[in-house]
Amino acid sequence: TTFGKVISSLALVSQDGGKKKKGKAEEFVPYRDSVLTWLLKDTLGGNSKTAMIAAISPAGYEETLSTLRYADQVKKIKSKVVVNEDPDAKLVRELKEELELPRARVATSSREDTINPHILPEKQKVTFKTKDGKIKTVSKADLQQQMETSEKLMQILNDTWEQRMSRKQEVQKEREKALEELGIMVEKNLVGVHTP
Repeated sequence: TTFGKVISSLALVSQDGGKKKKGKAEEFVPYRDSVLTWLLKDTLGGNSKTAMIAAISPAGYEETLSTLRYADQVKKIKSKVVVNEDPDAKLVRELKEELELPRARVATSSREDTINPHILPEKQKVTFKTKDGKIKTVSKADLQQQMETSEKLMQILNDTWEQRMSRKQEVQKEREKALEELGIMVEKNLVGVHTP
């Protein structure tokens, strides 16, 4: 059946480790051969976790053996599940995490270490543990600069749609003005050339 062919193809692709070899027709997964496999495309080999249950009974030896072979093929399929996330939301989340780390470091260090007017911020050293467990030492000035950069980027990402659109329109007007100075006129999808 077509469903069995799709399962076999997915099992072969999983066993090869997803390595692409030219000239192999076996790596092609025939989802389009049937409506059922086309509808289950994302479930079978896509970005999702899927559980399949094989029901066996002692009544029919041939059917049970066939079902066990099928279940063995299904067991070989390995899919890599990735969380679907908006790129902007992901960037905002990562920046918030990045900002929390320096804030936590500053909050947990003693008061005498964080504020010392007699020592320049470039010479003050802050030691902390990174997410992967490594101990890192940086100057207080570097830490402040990193925090300011992250906060600016967060501000840019948190701009409203209207603010972004108005900035894009300003840039578009500047581009049109520069083109007009070069002798190129752009008006409502029409391009014209004239002497400047």
